[in-house]
Amino acid sequence: MRHLPRLSCLLVLPGLLFCLPACAQGPAPADVLAEPIRLPEIRSVLRYNATPDELPEPPDTLDPAMLNECVGQRRIIEAERKVLAAYAGEQTDQAATLKPDIDALARQREALDALEATSVQEGAEVTRKGDAISSRQAALEAAIKAPPADARQAAARKQSVDAFNADVRRHNETIDAHNRGLEALRQAVAAYNAAVGALRARVDAVSTRHADYDQRVETHNRMLEDYRKDCAGHRRLLR
Repeated sequence: MRHLPRLSCLLVLPGLLFCLPACAQGPAPADVLAEPIRLPEIRSVLRYNATPDELPEPPDTLDPAMLNECVGQRRIIEAERKVLAAYAGEQTDQAATLKPDIDALARQREALDALEATSVQEGAEVTRKGDAISSRQAALEAAIKAPPADARQAAARKQSVDAFNADVRRHNETIDAHNRGLEALRQAVAAYNAAVGALRARVDAVSTRHADYDQRVETHNRMLEDYRKDCAGHRRLLR
């Protein structure tokens, strides 16, 4: 948005005022808000809850070599379960830490969207008033081209020009205030975008850990299945 030409009155002939435009431009608002930012979703934390029955003891009737192998498998699985339990707790804590920040940024985004909508409405109103003032300017300039018929008409013209110039000054002040609001909004959006970037880095770190956790859970499940087949299955056969 640009300032409308500010009109200054110059006395050209005795009793006649003629308006000359003196342009004073303010900052033109460009696109204010950055592209909408979608925060990455944090998946629900996968917890691995093992019950004692899921990891049975190998039967004593196995031959010594097989028994040693099953005991070794069991120890590996038990150790991995401790790691997975720690992973699950860590993921839960990190997700709980991130959620308030994500919610806060979502509220901030809503506030920025509302401010942008208000600014757009204000800008449209300023533009509408500016168009009306421009029409008044054209009509006023056409009216004062002919010399005034008498002193009364000259005084009336001067009064009209003074009133018009006062309206232009007020309008320019409105534009200045609008542009200051736009600049404040730009700064708020820049701060918001920086906060989103920092949060996205934290979310990505959690997601990376979560992917590693998922992979280890899958590996654990395969180990458990092998243990059941190689060791616990013998118990069932012996029974």
